[in-house]
Amino acid sequence: MQSLRVVVVTVLLLPLAVSTAAGQAAKVTMKSARAAWDAGDYPRSLESLIRLIDGPKGETLRREIALLTGELHPVHEIARDGRSLQLSRDGRLASYKLPRPSRSYAVVELVPAVREVAVMPGSACALAPDGSVAVIVAEDRGSMTMLDRKSGEKSVLQVEGMQIASATFGLSGSTLYAVASKANGADRSDVYAFHRTQSGFSEAERLTDRPEFKTNIRTASAGRYLVYTPSTRNAQASGRFSRFRRSRGSGGRGGVTDFVLVDRKNSTEHKFRGGSPQFSDDGSLLMFSTPGQDGAVHIDLVRLGAKALKAKTVCRVTGGARAFDLSPQGKSIVFQSKPEDDWELFSVSTKGGKVRRLTKEIQHDLMPVFLDEQTVLAVMGESRHRRAYVYDLQSGSRMRLFHNNTIRTIAPQYEWQASANGGKVLILSERDGNTVTPDRAVYLVDRSVELSKADVRRRLQAQLTAEKALRERGSRMFVPIDEEVRKVTSAVSVSRVKEYEKQLAACGSRHITRPGNKQAREYLSKAFKSFGYQPETPKIASRGRRRTVTGSGGSCNVVATLRGTVNPELIYVIGSHYDSVSRGPGADDNASGTSVTLEAARVLARHPQPATIIFVAFTGEESGLLGSRDFVAKAKVAGLKVVGALNNDMLGWANDSRIDNTIRYSNPGIRDVQHNAALRYSKLITYDALYYKSTDAAAFYDGWGDIVGGIGSYPVLGNPHYHQSTDLIETINHQQVAETAKTTVASLMLLASSPSRLTGLGSENNSGTVGIAWTPSPENGIVSYEIVYGPADDPTRHRLVVKKSTAVLDKARPGSHVAVRAVNDRGLHGWDWARTVVQ
Repeated sequence: MQSLRVVVVTVLLLPLAVSTAAGQAAKVTMKSARAAWDAGDYPRSLESLIRLIDGPKGETLRREIALLTGELHPVHEIARDGRSLQLSRDGRLASYKLPRPSRSYAVVELVPAVREVAVMPGSACALAPDGSVAVIVAEDRGSMTMLDRKSGEKSVLQVEGMQIASATFGLSGSTLYAVASKANGADRSDVYAFHRTQSGFSEAERLTDRPEFKTNIRTASAGRYLVYTPSTRNAQASGRFSRFRRSRGSGGRGGVTDFVLVDRKNSTEHKFRGGSPQFSDDGSLLMFSTPGQDGAVHIDLVRLGAKALKAKTVCRVTGGARAFDLSPQGKSIVFQSKPEDDWELFSVSTKGGKVRRLTKEIQHDLMPVFLDEQTVLAVMGESRHRRAYVYDLQSGSRMRLFHNNTIRTIAPQYEWQASANGGKVLILSERDGNTVTPDRAVYLVDRSVELSKADVRRRLQAQLTAEKALRERGSRMFVPIDEEVRKVTSAVSVSRVKEYEKQLAACGSRHITRPGNKQAREYLSKAFKSFGYQPETPKIASRGRRRTVTGSGGSCNVVATLRGTVNPELIYVIGSHYDSVSRGPGADDNASGTSVTLEAARVLARHPQPATIIFVAFTGEESGLLGSRDFVAKAKVAGLKVVGALNNDMLGWANDSRIDNTIRYSNPGIRDVQHNAALRYSKLITYDALYYKSTDAAAFYDGWGDIVGGIGSYPVLGNPHYHQSTDLIETINHQQVAETAKTTVASLMLLASSPSRLTGLGSENNSGTVGIAWTPSPENGIVSYEIVYGPADDPTRHRLVVKKSTAVLDKARPGSHVAVRAVNDRGLHGWDWARTVVQ
């Protein structure tokens, strides 16, 4: 009876258990999914998001999920490479400059579908506001070609005997304005108008009389007023707008000079002192900025049409201000100002009153422009990685505009161009994260459409698949040395990292021309010695008068070596630069990176690895990569076999609660090692970008090819203290630096314990039989070689394991992709594949 009772109770509890489990599963919320995302637990977050979007509230949550994981609006690639973007006010026509050496512009129709209209040689381009016409200034600037979008017909316009510097349409599109000067280099240029007729354009009409060069032309909608900036030189780039180039013009950077307001109706000219002149769309207001005697920047307005054209100050801004923009209806003004250490966005009514702060982000907020009366487009970050956001003036909310919909890869942006109503935005970006090649693609963001629930779900599934694959590769990668790596990384100390940073920052400026450089070198040498190393301080060569090294002995790298136990002749280098810019003290740039080098050397000192590890604190990075290039040159002469390198630069500044940094790599194998080192042995959340130019990593790439990885804040974060005297120890997140040190140590241990990338891989195709061969691995203890191959769309379809450095691929065909890596007696696979394509 007792047993029966137990059975009955068990049976009765089963539904309760099922119900409880179902209740727990049902507790997935957007809040919990966001928390997992912020913590870097992407698989859990994505699985939750998929359940949410599949659930009854999926459509309600669609926008929030889309913006958390990527873009809300569709994005179309317009061109693989371009520059100098332009977009007609109605969003129907776009143009971009082709990359050098071409001197041409491409004109592209965007509505009803993307279609290239023409590619034409020229030096400048202007688009009609209604997208009907594009005008290209000839390379010799002697004429302009008008291209009709619909018919494709071309006609030539010129100012007889003159060279055209620039061209721009008025707001209504009825008039084309050109700045031209005599070809013999006379001391003036003038503004000319071409009025549209049924058959094309009228003959040129000269609108200005003053004997000076004219630049930065702006016109009011009705064509009565225009402004220009006088200049003492013939600027052929006149009429250019800022990176936010709109048909009605941008407020620019707020520079102060004289400008001239021309009243065509009364044939009068009025000179004002100020910068960034701009008309409202209806032509009733002229806005400009000027410095006041009190040191503040004054925002002034002129009511046009009045008998007396007088400027009235509507706002005084202290702390500096620039990049002003007037709303289409002339009701509001937005601008950037610097109340503390970074630029923020502000707005004010044209009627005056209280200035409203729009942003409180500790990265720079820059270059605001109105999309409509209540919506502003602006960018955030430092110039190497700016991102576009849309701000609602009424609610104060901010929305990301553009992304590449991946979790890990960074997509820097460089140019932006919006249509009049903000419905379409052109963006120039390295959306694939490749900052090394010169290509920058042109993308169209269609703000009139939002992605569907199905679109967002496909993105979530793709992200989940990619993230699981990354983690699966990592779990296999570290298994043979997991216990050892955990032991060493657990010894990393936040307090020690902070002390290194404190001592380096206390040296003041560590520029190679300052005494702090020598002080830092002496401190680094003592630190390495205290860990048990015998550091060397080889003097580097300084080049150029501006790079003269002060102090006795010149500037030196500081080098410490941990000799390998199995393959001592194979070398991995971990480096960071300890110098700073002359204004110092360079706590983030780069005491933070140098502190990681020191801590890695300390915790590894009693744990030598199979391959040799060299720890280097480079000098002279801020003076042209002097230290790293000197190290590489000497290593090449000495015949050192450097097979991998990590370079850390700027690791400590955090803009929010997340502990995150960017893997800056040339080698995708090292990239994946570092992602998984962070995942397994630290709290660091990592992104990635193909990025090494203008850093010490470039010296290693030039010396040994794509063997480089490393970590830095850029290009995912934009430290407002970059190269400023405010780059202080107080701005550093020491926990973030320590977590980066753990990631670096784990990465070094995996690299130095695994086979390096093979060399000499080639294939031979004889009568349908494909043979491959490669140079045997230089490591001791190699037991086999793993081969994967297949067609371009499935390159890992076939797998083969061999003992020798040759193989026959029975199923390979011409065009097959082949990859090979070594496997050692500890079960560790090569950290990168050697690759080739069967010819």
